[in-house]
Amino acid sequence: MTQNPFSNEFPIGRFSGCCAGCAAALQPGQVYYAVIWQQDEQYVRKDFDEKCWSEPPTDALGVWRAKVPLPASKTRPKHVPTKLLMSVFERLGETDGAAGSKLRFVLALLLLRRKLLRDGGLRDAEGVQLWHMRRPADQTEFDVVCPPLTAADTDELSQQLADLLAGLDEQVEVVE
Repeated sequence: MTQNPFSNEFPIGRFSGCCAGCAAALQPGQVYYAVIWQQDEQYVRKDFDEKCWSEPPTDALGVWRAKVPLPASKTRPKHVPTKLLMSVFERLGETDGAAGSKLRFVLALLLLRRKLLRDGGLRDAEGVQLWHMRRPADQTEFDVVCPPLTAADTDELSQQLADLLAGLDEQVEVVE
C-alpha cells in the first residue's frame, strides 16, 4: 500500500501571503494559485499571483485556485454538523458517476482533516485508484475513488460544496 500524501504525517505549509514568482505581497480579495509537490522527502507548497502563473508544474501533486480572504471575512465560518457531513459522504458512496465521486473525494478530505475518518492507504482496483478509509467511531470501512481533478473541477467542486453547505446552521438534523 502506498502512503497517502494528504495524511497528517506529511506537513504541508500554509498560505505564505506572497507570490513565489515575484515576491509581491498577495492582497485581500486577490486570486492566487497554490501548488504542492514533493521535493526530496518533503511536500512543498508555493503560492503564485495570477500574473506570475502560467500552468502547473508537471510534477505537481496538487494545484488549486483561491482568493486571499478579505479582512472582514475573518469571522468564523458556520459549523457544519459532522453527522450531516458523514451522511452526505455515505450517500454519495451509494451513487454512480464521476461528479458524485469527485464531491465524495473532497468530502473525504474534509472528514479526514476533522479526524472523522482515518487513512488506510491507497490501492489500485481494476485500473481505479482507491483510498481506503476507516471511521474510528465504529470501525466502518470505506473505499473512496481518487478521481483526476482539473482546475475547472476544483472551481466547480468548491461551488458544489458551498451550495451543499449553504444555509446550514448548528440546529440542522440528519434525516435517515
